[in-house]
Amino acid sequence: MARQGYTIQELEDMWRNHVVEISVGAILGLSAVFSLIWGGAMLLWSVFLCMGLGIVGVVFPDQARNITGKFFGFLAAKETVPMIITLAVGGVLSIFAPCLIFALVGVTAGSTIHFDAYSKAIPAASKKMESKKDNDSHHKKAS
Repeated sequence: MARQGYTIQELEDMWRNHVVEISVGAILGLSAVFSLIWGGAMLLWSVFLCMGLGIVGVVFPDQARNITGKFFGFLAAKETVPMIITLAVGGVLSIFAPCLIFALVGVTAGSTIHFDAYSKAIPAASKKMESKKDNDSHHKKAS
């Protein structure tokens, strides 16, 4: 016979294990909804700040990681009181100032894009440099 759902204990365990991810997802969802509800300037500021600070995150990735690291450090600590305070502030901001949530998303995304592109570009660049050195040394030995 097929299973019909989750028990309450399974749901509580799932919530405890994924409280940060579920809460951040809810904050982003609320930010999107209230950005549309406020409409007009709030929607434009949300897009502008997300895009603009994404570019800033790409250009200044270390500073962006320092700023976002402090915010996400509270969530990763798994201490109940700072995590609840951070999520409550995020919930209030997502209702009354969703553009600030999108600004944080933009900075985080920009710095992540920079570090991801940089980490993939370095091995390729180092291989090109090594092959160039090998070719140069081979040509010098032949002369």
